[in-house]
Amino acid sequence: MIARLLETLVTGFRLSARNNVDPFRFPGQTKPDAVGLRTSVRALTSILRNSSTVAFDDADSGPLLLELCAFRILGGRHFRLSRNDDVFWKLLHSVKDLVVERGVSRAGPYELDLYRIHGIELEAHPMNVLNAFLIEEYRFARSGVVIEAGAGDVVIDGGGCWGDTALYFADRVANGKVFVFEFEPENLEVLRRNLARNPRLAARIEIVERALWSTTGERLKFADAGPATKIGDGAREVESLSIDDFVAMANIPRVDFIKMDIEGAETAALRGAERTIHASAPKLAISAYHSIRDLLSLPQLLRSFRDDYEIHLAHATIHAEETIVFARGTSRAS
Repeated sequence: MIARLLETLVTGFRLSARNNVDPFRFPGQTKPDAVGLRTSVRALTSILRNSSTVAFDDADSGPLLLELCAFRILGGRHFRLSRNDDVFWKLLHSVKDLVVERGVSRAGPYELDLYRIHGIELEAHPMNVLNAFLIEEYRFARSGVVIEAGAGDVVIDGGGCWGDTALYFADRVANGKVFVFEFEPENLEVLRRNLARNPRLAARIEIVERALWSTTGERLKFADAGPATKIGDGAREVESLSIDDFVAMANIPRVDFIKMDIEGAETAALRGAERTIHASAPKLAISAYHSIRDLLSLPQLLRSFRDDYEIHLAHATIHAEETIVFARGTSRAS
């Protein structure tokens, strides 16, 4: 991997990468931030420490992993991801056509607009609309392989935030169910308003106000940070719940799809879902961008749970965020 990474760094390096700033994620910024030498060295060191072979099941995932590692080392000023293409910019510019009303609410530092898309009405930031509904970051479709939530599926949506992904999934799982995990109070307020705007889909959604973790019943610290709320230091506490225990307590016979974007707690939460993964072989869409270590280790962890999982990598943005590891079982456990 290291030799191929060095080749990617050399061939991909640009003195100044143009048109490489996402205006939704970095409003008002015209040039990417430079990555300092210390940050680059830390990124490279982390890659070297965690660079065991990562085997993917398609031809595009390996090169994409190298791109993402190179981006972490060089930064957006000197490296441009292949996601930065005409399709991305066309979708980004189309978001404005979906606005119903500007500035309907605020959530922390974010001003939320009212959008209508595919019959769904929701308060959201343009990033939510672009990533969840237009790019469909939690749907994998490449080289004939499709991994997605479908009709009748039972979905666990880990990290529901304002409800955009819960509504996206609910719209796709007719006669199914979406269990959305969210615990930050302000996020929950927006989530509930968005469910109230969509009663047909809300009937398929159940909110679980607990933090996904490896075990159940721990009191975990957190600080309010809107979409960036994560387990760690803070004045607030939330009780943990593992997926395995939740499935048992709720008497759920089968889980079909698990999505996680829980700000770096994905490894712990997956360890708390190991029995469910063994029993149901659910399709998985797991965020892997919160650290380089996750980017490299999560695919290995998933394959250690089930050796019949096909593992794929996808990336939704032109910056370092929104990398998703997808998995599907080639055989289903009975």
